[in-house]
Amino acid sequence: MGDSKVLTNHQDDDDDMPQLSAEALKALQEFYAETEAQEKKIDENWQLSQFWYDKKTSDTLAKEVFLNAKEKLKTSEKFNVACISCPTLFKALHFYLKEARSWPEINNFKELIEKIDIKLFEYDKRFEMYGEDFYFYDYNNPLEFNSKLEKYFDMVISDPPYLSQDCHIKTGMTVRKITKDDFKLIVCTGKAKLVNG
Repeated sequence: MGDSKVLTNHQDDDDDMPQLSAEALKALQEFYAETEAQEKKIDENWQLSQFWYDKKTSDTLAKEVFLNAKEKLKTSEKFNVACISCPTLFKALHFYLKEARSWPEINNFKELIEKIDIKLFEYDKRFEMYGEDFYFYDYNNPLEFNSKLEKYFDMVISDPPYLSQDCHIKTGMTVRKITKDDFKLIVCTGKAKLVNG
């Protein structure tokens, strides 16, 4: 064993609080810095039909998620959100929920944080850095995912990678399988549509 020691803060009561050694703390800080640097390096991959949202779009979608969560959590214990093929939105949600831990437009946001669970269904394995919040997803195999996620999600935001009918149908098959009966759905697409009022 090396010279590193785990230092402990001894108190009069039994609540000894372990502290990291300087070496361990430095290693942890380096790990966080490296993870953050990796996140910043992930650029659009047009071969995967990836087109990142700008901040305004990500924030608008995030606001919809948070407003729906606030409403649903009046009668539920959890609010589960799936981001299908929209990693930019997932990154924004992850930032607000796990890093900033705030959203200026929603009162009592901190009360919601622990009750919202977000998952990313994505083909691009660069997002595996999100650990248990990442699920590899190939729309060509729309029903291949962890069975514990069936009927799990209260809300889905989907941005199918291609405009083809096949891609949208298969993504829809996934949505149908992973959502609860009273789910909310937002589908983003690059194709402009006019709605007649």
